[in-house]
Amino acid sequence: MSDTIRLVAIRAAALAPLTLGLLTGGVLADPPKRAAKWYKPGPYAVGCRTFIFVDSKRTDGFTKRPRQLVTEIWYPAVDAARDKPKITFSSFFLDRAQEAEGAFQRFGEISLADVDKRFDPLAVRDAKKRKGRFPLIVFSHGNGGLRMQSIFLTEHLASHGYVVVAPDHTGNAAITCLPEGVVTMNARSTLTAVEDRPRDVAFLIDEIIRQTADPNSFLHGGLDLDKIGATGHSFGGMTVTKATQDKRIKAILPLAGVAPSAIRFRTPVMLMVADQDMTIGEERSKTFLKLYKVWPARKWLLEFKDAGHYTFSEMHRLKPDFGDGCGEGKRFDGTAFTYWDSADAHKYINAYALAFFDHILRADPEAGKLLAGPTLSPNIRIEHAEQRPTTTTSSKPTAK
Repeated sequence: MSDTIRLVAIRAAALAPLTLGLLTGGVLADPPKRAAKWYKPGPYAVGCRTFIFVDSKRTDGFTKRPRQLVTEIWYPAVDAARDKPKITFSSFFLDRAQEAEGAFQRFGEISLADVDKRFDPLAVRDAKKRKGRFPLIVFSHGNGGLRMQSIFLTEHLASHGYVVVAPDHTGNAAITCLPEGVVTMNARSTLTAVEDRPRDVAFLIDEIIRQTADPNSFLHGGLDLDKIGATGHSFGGMTVTKATQDKRIKAILPLAGVAPSAIRFRTPVMLMVADQDMTIGEERSKTFLKLYKVWPARKWLLEFKDAGHYTFSEMHRLKPDFGDGCGEGKRFDGTAFTYWDSADAHKYINAYALAFFDHILRADPEAGKLLAGPTLSPNIRIEHAEQRPTTTTSSKPTAK
């Protein structure tokens, strides 16, 4: 391990386009049988561990110390982990759950005890890692989000043989629990995070490479570092599109967010958006679709009907009636409707996310067939292009 990097392990208590269908919100139906391999949990038990990785080359603008990233790692675990107690949502905050609960009140009254009851995780804390070399996925949370805000996806990928690394972007996360205290979401962070976040992603890849080479690390020899992908929600989607400057990243999956300045990348991309995203708004949602058109990359667009911004998160477990993807809402045209049930939509998000990464990173022909086939739901509109678009900008795309 580099002498400029400090690592602190945290041991918590165990415990060709298709059209939209006419289905309404609240749809509850499993994907077709041909997608069972992709949407159901995979063959591996799942473990998770929390670390604090420290980048001594950067001074954090909020803590005035070397930048610290509280980071969760989900990974394929040994079979014996299946019978162990599963994590709780509140356990991710270690001994800071009460302060975390306070930070969540900006979303309305939320009890972490109630969230734990609604939470249905797969992972076992500190479970023994399964032998093997697995691809790496970096997950980036949304503005004011959390590293564990989309556990349905991070655990799903781990159960199918991926190691998933997710940081709290310090200062831009709802709450970051550091040894010296708690850092909450700071209004100024939205500006500084535009540059901090892609650097966080690059640093974590560097650190995971070091961990893989370290005989004392539980990740030693356990990753296939030629197969790295990234995904993120909202501001995290913007983060991973900007992070395509890092050519180690071979595939990206932005969820309800992209960087308007990132239009020249050639990294394969699957963009997922919601058609009633009240956080992004109608005009910016249209901008995302326009940006997709000009990306000179192998690309897929999935537009989820009757979905909202938080369909891609665990908000339905935090506050089931929050809106914008949870419970009842109003469309852009003002008419009332019921959002697509998040737990149901997650099956399709998981299926397509896994198939995309398997297709690009693992060259799995069955994944390619799934992506090339008809939509798994009439509630999902799909576009796909393998070549550069005919519409170009005045700037030439950068070569790989």
